[in-house]
Amino acid sequence: MVRGFDYCFQRFAIWLISILARVLFRARRQVLDRPQGGCLLFCNHTSIWDFADLLYAVKPRAHFRFVATNEQFEKSRLFAWVLTHLGLIKKHQGAQDLNCVREIIKAVRAGETVAIYASGMTSFDGRQAWDALPGAGTLAHMLKCPVYTALIEGGFMSSPRYAHRRFKGRVDISVRRLLTGEESAALSAQEIQTRVNAALNFNEWDWQEKNRVPFKPFKDLRGITNVLYTCPACGGEYTLGIKGARIECACGFSAERDAYGFFTSDNPACPRRMDRWADMEYAALRRVIEEGKLELTASAELSVKQDAGAYAPRGKGLLRFTNEALTFTGENESLRFAPDKFQFMVLNDIDRLRFTAEGKSYSFVFSDTRVIDKWFFAHRILVNGVTY
Repeated sequence: MVRGFDYCFQRFAIWLISILARVLFRARRQVLDRPQGGCLLFCNHTSIWDFADLLYAVKPRAHFRFVATNEQFEKSRLFAWVLTHLGLIKKHQGAQDLNCVREIIKAVRAGETVAIYASGMTSFDGRQAWDALPGAGTLAHMLKCPVYTALIEGGFMSSPRYAHRRFKGRVDISVRRLLTGEESAALSAQEIQTRVNAALNFNEWDWQEKNRVPFKPFKDLRGITNVLYTCPACGGEYTLGIKGARIECACGFSAERDAYGFFTSDNPACPRRMDRWADMEYAALRRVIEEGKLELTASAELSVKQDAGAYAPRGKGLLRFTNEALTFTGENESLRFAPDKFQFMVLNDIDRLRFTAEGKSYSFVFSDTRVIDKWFFAHRILVNGVTY
């Protein structure tokens, strides 16, 4: 039962956040089926603002539980207090978390709606960053509860993770029921997992080709070369720079992005869409990995956290990633992990890479901040074989 203060606090937050969704992102909703109590709501993850669009879509619901990463709770004591009173369920990102699973089960059985961003991370290039994490289908099958999905389009373009800023255009969100409780009980966990993945699959560039929504000021390209790090003309990596509204390379290549997010260039090698530019990089990484020649190195500073403690600095050193292992050779200690020892890398899109393995969380602050996204892509391809 939600206490009086928390109930009022949640209602106020829903009202305020819904206004923000309309004002900041021009959110439009299509609720084909309104989630009822005691269900799971799986959502695609376009940006850090997805929760605002979802709350706008389902208002005035108050008994609504979001699953949020521990990274959000650890920002500050005040932030943790706010999230706790809003009823958010904490999930340790990039690792199995039985406490989180127990809280989800408890909430659904108490008649609440639990919203889960199934991929566990926001989009890098306008597509789902990851399939629904293992266990999504198992959870629904075990609970025998209705399953709903929320699909957001335009969210990545409104707030791309590389940019650390907002662009005003439009966001569309649709909510529908995917499975009844009886269907969740009858289908296997894998069948549910497959249906969730299909329902949450999105590509904002396909959406934009169809809708032609201008975003302002979309000609601001700051941060985009962390994702698009390869020159399509000469193949050079980290040779691209930003000059006003253009991406330029020392080889003479240049490209400009229009208000719809599409690139134009005099060079025919330039992809028109961000996802196709990224595909070119994924393909090159896949070839290197298949040949057994992955070799990434970076200077980084290590910190380590165990259980619920704080991160403790362990000194600087060299981080190296090959087909066989991720290793760190530092001032005070050395580490070695097989790539499949951790679920995925967690990035802050500025200078830090984290992962959890063998009961500890490891944080690496990179000296060269441009290269971090490539490390994430390499691990995804190496361990999961994932390309689009």
